[in-house]
Amino acid sequence: MRPSDAELLTFVFTFHVVDRVLHADGDLVPLEIGWVARLFPSDSLYARGLIDDDNVLTDRYARLLEEAREHLGKRLDDDGKAALIQTFFESAFADGEVEPREAEMIAYACEQLGVPVARIHRQRSQPT
Repeated sequence: MRPSDAELLTFVFTFHVVDRVLHADGDLVPLEIGWVARLFPSDSLYARGLIDDDNVLTDRYARLLEEAREHLGKRLDDDGKAALIQTFFESAFADGEVEPREAEMIAYACEQLGVPVARIHRQRSQPT
């Protein structure tokens, strides 16, 4: 995989997860819309062939997402994975709070990247 391929796959996977996180609670608010527009401007999606003239996701997007799901967990180092997970948490918090369904989407992303969810959540001590 060439570096540009890794960048493109990371971009597609990040867009996918951020979209799922922001839609998870069923209430997309202006702060969240602004957040995704800053991270993924339409012209950037279009230039990569991920949306068409009607702003609809393309077959290329679907193929690249499948490839990202298959390869990113093996190709990204721990720092790269941590940066993505940070972006997912920032996305969930774009409206000021992280809802349980948003946290579930982040757990999904961690699973896709091969990162155990226990590594990103502090475990509560059990009373003795």
